[in-house]
Amino acid sequence: MTGLSVAAGIGLTIATGGAALPVMAAAGAAIGGCTVIGGAYNAITADTDGEKKAAFEQMGNGTFALISSAFGAKQALKGAANAGVKTAEGITTSNPVKNLVNCFKVLPDALKTSGANIKGNFLTLSTGNIHANSNALRRGQVKYMSKANEAQAYRFNPNGTPDEILANNPGVFQGDDGAFYVQNKWDAAHPFKIDVSKEQMIMMYDGMDDMAVCDGAIFEGSYVDTAAFKAEGALNYKAPSSLEYGQIIDVTKQAPGSFIEAAAGTKVQTLEGIATVGEGQVIAVDHAGNPYVTPASNILKRNIPLEGYEAAFEALKN
Repeated sequence: MTGLSVAAGIGLTIATGGAALPVMAAAGAAIGGCTVIGGAYNAITADTDGEKKAAFEQMGNGTFALISSAFGAKQALKGAANAGVKTAEGITTSNPVKNLVNCFKVLPDALKTSGANIKGNFLTLSTGNIHANSNALRRGQVKYMSKANEAQAYRFNPNGTPDEILANNPGVFQGDDGAFYVQNKWDAAHPFKIDVSKEQMIMMYDGMDDMAVCDGAIFEGSYVDTAAFKAEGALNYKAPSSLEYGQIIDVTKQAPGSFIEAAAGTKVQTLEGIATVGEGQVIAVDHAGNPYVTPASNILKRNIPLEGYEAAFEALKN
């Protein structure tokens, strides 16, 4: 049974990329606690010396499980953070008990991420194409943050008649097809279309002269409040749903991401379909875990390596 348990734990760790480690630590602690309580009860109600001995051994096994879980909790949290469990990032301490408590706190996110990672690994293995949340995207991963580009933005208001929508959203116009757009400064023949079925943010990089549309989910993980960022480097990301429609705010792009180098010909399942890595290209991963293929030069031009990844950035230049 011990061998099977170890094998199952190793298999689950591989399948989830480590996202399940806090789950296993929490489960070990819970089982250990129950074992101690059960052993204590058996010791109190024991009628013979043999029963008492067995009860104390049971308590010892439970205590060992609790202590092992506590001292393994720090590595469990680190492993989970590397596997994409956002709530596990930066919460490790030197206190084993606090780390174990944090394993319980991150359980919902760890379970959700574990499911996504298992799916990503299964699809990668079965199709031969690298999928989001797979272990293939974590091997040799180099992490970065986008350069601090400033902009203004407001939450698009889709409510009302077409005339009311135009009046409530500066810079927006209606096309011949009835859809709403903002002008594309760099390609006037192809303006940016607004998907009114989703949260959309209207971006302004040079007032009304340079505009774009940003999906709300992408905006939430990519842009922070400019004032707080300039004052103390705070990364206060803005959820569109927390903003009033039409309220223009100052934001700074701080989109975390990563890349891995892959052989030319490697196929990647992106949001737009299957892409093939070409010469001079890498597989990048956005803040939401979605992979895409891009020239290495784009990564170097638009991003700054996080601490510890500077050498990998320099190597990419060569």
